[in-house]
Amino acid sequence: MEANPTTDYASASLATSSPSKILQSRPREKVEEGQTREIELPTDHDDVVAAYIEYLYAKSLTVDRTIEGRTDFHLLARLYCFGEKVLDDAFCNAVMANMVAGMDSRDVMGEFSYPTVEAIRIVYEGTPAGSPMRRFVIEMYAQRMSKDWASVEGAPVEFMVELVGEMCRVRSAPGPHGPVGRRVGKWLKEKK
Repeated sequence: MEANPTTDYASASLATSSPSKILQSRPREKVEEGQTREIELPTDHDDVVAAYIEYLYAKSLTVDRTIEGRTDFHLLARLYCFGEKVLDDAFCNAVMANMVAGMDSRDVMGEFSYPTVEAIRIVYEGTPAGSPMRRFVIEMYAQRMSKDWASVEGAPVEFMVELVGEMCRVRSAPGPHGPVGRRVGKWLKEKK
């Protein structure tokens, strides 16, 4: 879904009800004649801004599941990045709670789902290094990834480097030790 700069949201108390330091400061600026107290968010998706406004009023965040009963990790990734952008840690925490719940629940086929490569790309483009969301996707992939998971082809290089490091850190049993020559048959094109 593309960002839509033409959607207007009227929120009388958006800035005052938001814990976001950025949104709180903007409407208090002096408004000269002919100006409005609008906050331009031209690069943000409508569904993200709408979810944030709903969160501010409801003080909770609920993200609908897809038709397959899966968690919409793409939307959650965009929501988290928006929370980072407006400096709203409580919102980021609500998104993280939804992300974790989504990974712990099964879809209509009885399978668990996880953030896709596209969701990871969104996270890596919209968060700083060391972000809790980055740490989360790295740890979840390192701990739960199996050969049956979809490919990570197209994932950001930074993600792949961090993933390999984390997988090395969390592996439960180191490989067999001793002379490598005893295992050479494993790697030969033709077995001897």
